[in-house]
Amino acid sequence: MAFSLSRNAKLYLSTVSSSWDGNGTNLTDANTYEIPILDGFSFSQATGTQTVTLNETGTTPRRGQRMFNTSAQPVEWSFSTYLRPFTDSADSDAHSATEKLLWAALVSDGASSYPDANGQDGTHGIDCDSSNMTISMGTSNVNQLMKLYGYFHFNDSGLTYLISELCVDSVTIDFDIDGIATANWTGYGTSLTEVNTAYPDTSGTDYVPANTDADFILNRLSTLTMTGDIVGSSKAYTFPITGGSFTFSNNISYTTPEELGEVNQPVDHQTGTRAISGSFTAYLDSGGTLDSEQLYADMLTDLGDGSPNITQSLDIDLKIGGATAPYVQLNIDQAHIEIPTTDVADVIGLTINFTGLETALGQDNEMTIEYVGAANT
Repeated sequence: MAFSLSRNAKLYLSTVSSSWDGNGTNLTDANTYEIPILDGFSFSQATGTQTVTLNETGTTPRRGQRMFNTSAQPVEWSFSTYLRPFTDSADSDAHSATEKLLWAALVSDGASSYPDANGQDGTHGIDCDSSNMTISMGTSNVNQLMKLYGYFHFNDSGLTYLISELCVDSVTIDFDIDGIATANWTGYGTSLTEVNTAYPDTSGTDYVPANTDADFILNRLSTLTMTGDIVGSSKAYTFPITGGSFTFSNNISYTTPEELGEVNQPVDHQTGTRAISGSFTAYLDSGGTLDSEQLYADMLTDLGDGSPNITQSLDIDLKIGGATAPYVQLNIDQAHIEIPTTDVADVIGLTINFTGLETALGQDNEMTIEYVGAANT
C-alpha cells in the first residue's frame, strides 16, 4: 500500500495531449513544463444528478426514490505558485518567469504554437526581451482560451491524474506584507482521468524543468503610486501599503448537453466578462504631502461637491518587491477607485477598492504586468 502525500506532488503542464506511455504525441521539452506549486492545491470533478420520488396518498402509500447521474460537471482545479522572474542566460538574458505558460493561458487562445519563434512575441499576450517580460490584454478578446493538459503526479504512490483541456479562469495575487509574492490560479477542465503510471522523468528531455535560480519577491518592499485628477488637478499619491490583492477573472462558463439516458459531458467553455479588481490597505497617515489621508480627503471633497465625478479614474502603479529587481509591476491606466472605508483598529487604516477599466468600452487595455528579474551574475 502506498499513500499519495501532497508533499510529493508534481505538476506538469503540456500544450499537447499524450498518455505518457509512448502512444500518441510524446511529451517533450518543446511542449511540456514543470510548474512548482505550493501546499493547498486541489482538483475534483462532480456529477450532476436528478432524483425521482414517489409520494402517494392513502394508508399504505408507496414511498421511494430513484437517483440518476445526468452529467459530468467541468473539472475544478486550484493551486498557488510563487511569482518568480528570472533572466534567461540561454536567450540573450531575456526576462521570463517559471509561471509564464499560465499567464499565456490566462490572456490568449493559443491558436498559434507555444512558445513563439522568438520567445514570446506577443501572440500569446506576452513579450520577453532584455528589459522585462510584459503581459498585456491585447490577445484576450477571444471566446475560448488556450487549452492545456495538466498532470498531477505523486512520486510516492506513482499515481498520475490528467486534467484534459485545462483552461485558466482566474488568478489572484495577494500582498501579504510579511510574505513572498504568490499567485493563486483557478480554472476548469473537461475531464479528469487516472493515467498510466509512467511519466516524463528525464528533465530537459521529457519536459522543461522549472528554473531553480528564479528569484523570490518580498512583498514588504512593494511601492504604490496612484495618479489622477480628483479635485481639479492631477496628483501622484504615494504611500506605503499594509496589504491587499488583485484578481483577474475571465468568468468562464461551460455548455453541457441534456440528453436523456446519458451522462452528458461538458462540450466546451466560453469566456465571459473580463474583470480586474482588487483592494489595498494602508494606514490613515497624514505625515506626508500626497499620502493616504490626502487621497481620502480629496475623494470626500469630490463627493461633497455639487457635481462629483461619475467615474473616479486614477492610474495605479504597483511594484511588488520594490523599485529594484527582482519585482513584478502592475499598471492600470484607468482604475475606478471607490471611496476608501476606514478600518478601526489600534492604528486607524483605510481599505481602497478598485476596478480596472478599458480606456474605451470594448477595448483590451485594462492592465499590463511586467516581470523584471535580477541580472545574471
